[in-house]
Amino acid sequence: MAHEEPTVSCYTTSLLIKYAQKKNLPDITKGIPVSSERINDPREWTSSATWTSLAKNLEAALGNKAGIIAEVAQEILENEVSAFFPLFLKIAPTKLLFRYLAKYTQQYSNKNLVCTAEIVSKNEINIIFQPVDPQQYSIQMCDFNRGWTYAIAKMKRSRKARLTEVSCSVRSGGTLPCVYNIKWKTADTVLQKIKYLFIYSIRDQHSVITHLEENHQTLQKQYQEILSMKDFYSHIMDSMGEGIIWLNADRTITFTNNAFCRLIGLPENEVRGKPFESILQESSTIDTYNTLCINCRNQPLVPIEAEFIVTSRNGERHIGQTSIIWVTGEHYPPGYVISIRDITETRKIKRQLSAAENRYRSLYENSPAIIIAVDMDGRFLYANPAMTEQSGYTEEELKEMHFKQLIAPEADYNVDYLLQNLLAHPTRLQEVHFKTKDGIWKCIALNTYHIHDSDDNLAGISGIGVDVTETKRLNEQLIKSQRMDVLGQLAGGMAHDFGNMLGSIHGFSRMIADRSTDEKIKSYAALIERSCLRAHDLVKNLLAFSRGDTRESVVFDVVGIAGEVKNMMYGAMPKTITLTSEFPDEPHLILGDPGKIHQSIVNLCVNARDAIGPRKGAVTLRVKKAGENNNLIRVQVEDTGTGIPPDIIEKIFDPFFSTKKKTEGTGLGLSVVYGIMKAHKGEIYVESHPGEGTIFTLEFPAAAARKSR
Repeated sequence: MAHEEPTVSCYTTSLLIKYAQKKNLPDITKGIPVSSERINDPREWTSSATWTSLAKNLEAALGNKAGIIAEVAQEILENEVSAFFPLFLKIAPTKLLFRYLAKYTQQYSNKNLVCTAEIVSKNEINIIFQPVDPQQYSIQMCDFNRGWTYAIAKMKRSRKARLTEVSCSVRSGGTLPCVYNIKWKTADTVLQKIKYLFIYSIRDQHSVITHLEENHQTLQKQYQEILSMKDFYSHIMDSMGEGIIWLNADRTITFTNNAFCRLIGLPENEVRGKPFESILQESSTIDTYNTLCINCRNQPLVPIEAEFIVTSRNGERHIGQTSIIWVTGEHYPPGYVISIRDITETRKIKRQLSAAENRYRSLYENSPAIIIAVDMDGRFLYANPAMTEQSGYTEEELKEMHFKQLIAPEADYNVDYLLQNLLAHPTRLQEVHFKTKDGIWKCIALNTYHIHDSDDNLAGISGIGVDVTETKRLNEQLIKSQRMDVLGQLAGGMAHDFGNMLGSIHGFSRMIADRSTDEKIKSYAALIERSCLRAHDLVKNLLAFSRGDTRESVVFDVVGIAGEVKNMMYGAMPKTITLTSEFPDEPHLILGDPGKIHQSIVNLCVNARDAIGPRKGAVTLRVKKAGENNNLIRVQVEDTGTGIPPDIIEKIFDPFFSTKKKTEGTGLGLSVVYGIMKAHKGEIYVESHPGEGTIFTLEFPAAAARKSR
């Protein structure tokens, strides 16, 4: 059905509804596709089809009696209109009355009707209703106008008037207008006229008509402004993303906007008149809703918020962030205003973000890799548990520190240059050395990348690193072992050939000394012999390094050997150096050559003394168990000397390599110790940093007590 423009004033529809209610008739608005609020509002307009449907419902409620609408119109005019109108009918001249009646019919009653009046004689007049569009003029409208016209005629005169229908537009198919002839017999009595004139003399006829017209126009203008504001706010309501619902005091829905209808998947006409709780369904939500409504009535105009589960027509459950307000006023009935924001997707995204955050936080907190970040100045922004465990500092302590504080001041390591390089190169993999809270050095393979703030500005550097300290140590040890094996083979071959040469030199030097009578030559020969003997000792050391020669292996207490070395070194240490020991009370047994182990510990103590030099310092000799089930024995010699630079620490076990002067050593001390440890199936480690001193560790397999020294 095509949309019709509103042409009929809802003043008449409101009168029909009021009449039906007064007569206790069934609801005549049932099935009307227009809100009851609108057709009950005298200031509104509706279509002729709506008016006709309402009149047909009233006819049916009254038994479908022919012409019943005319009787209804007559009774309405006599009983329902204001008291001033009948008075106006009595005092206004007939010509003036029908002239203004015709004008107000089209402007304020039915825009589809043109009403005119023809005065036939003193006691006779024709009222003519001409529909502009006969298709929008029904038989019910015709009957209503006939009854209304007859009631006006009756109220105009004291004697009974008679109305005759001359023609009917509906019955003639729209070819003729509706014409009603009204006749009355006698005029009012003199007494009645005096009464009417006395009342009417309060204000002249023109003033009354002018006042009514101006007042009506003002009201219409104000009403149009109200309608404009209503349309404006209705547009806002329908454009809102939040669902808006108005409930009456019985919690029945009387208004909804488009957002709410989209939320539940139902049109407004299917929702209006239903209790709001019918769309909640879940018992827990309904209980919460009932409690909130009670609380709202105790706190008018104060919003109370909650989250409701709303179920749509297709069964989808939506989470609604809901606000309920109890509203009261003098000019409208009290009720509830409910606003609902659909946060289903927001809550879903929030759960997904929370799950993702938990996953990444779990990776961050449980990762064995170090994860750190520093700002543009090099200060820590965050550090994961792996970093706090590796460094010994808590995250709070690290956040108070600068990255420089993890690097020894004496170390040849430019932290500022490192940070500048990291800022210049977004992704970089490199080794970073830092010192733990306990003073232990760590080597980290750190992969760095830039981090940005919320405005995408560079905020600092983040890095993920792995502790490669032990890996590097093992790798260096492997390289050293391979190098020492090669050098040992070379030294063994050289020592054998050199020993043969020394034997010849030594034999000839003895021959020269025995046969010569020249004392000077004898002294030269003795000098050659002594040099040969020293060279022979050197060759023996080379052979010991290359072959790892040991005497018969026995089980002995290494604590006792270390104690002998300590007693011997007391006399060899200057007064500026303090010699201390950390020995256990019980024996620590190993299998090997006690003399070679004694020689190795002495060599390390002498090197420690020389590393400290003339400065004040300390040398500590330590024996302890290590490894799983204490299956390893460690002998450590620690000094507070200058430390070994990183560029030469890999060469210290090479034969003939020495940092001492030519007159202070041959460079075979540590290489011999290395060979002895290999022969004993042990290991030798060194840990040293510039300015931090040095720790040499000899590590042996523990032995059971089966053959003591």
